[in-house]
Amino acid sequence: MREKIDPRVAAAPGFFCGPFMTAMPTNIPCPRCGKESPWEGNPHRPFCSGRCRLIDLGAWAGEEYRIPGGRKPTEEDDGGNGGR
Repeated sequence: MREKIDPRVAAAPGFFCGPFMTAMPTNIPCPRCGKESPWEGNPHRPFCSGRCRLIDLGAWAGEEYRIPGGRKPTEEDDGGNGGR
């Protein structure tokens, strides 16, 4: 029985299926502004420009993006005794 491949994965740039490569999209939407930009030959990919790339980097540096999860305990939380 053949393994089912998620179509979202199969459509991803660079996905290989056996000896054949799937068709790579010629344009992709910029994750920052949504503008269509070429995948091939784009030094800023997946972004459309250096500006969008830097805006996104600034958002990460400014902690605008968060990874879900609980708050990590600090030394102050456990009274400074190393969790003992």
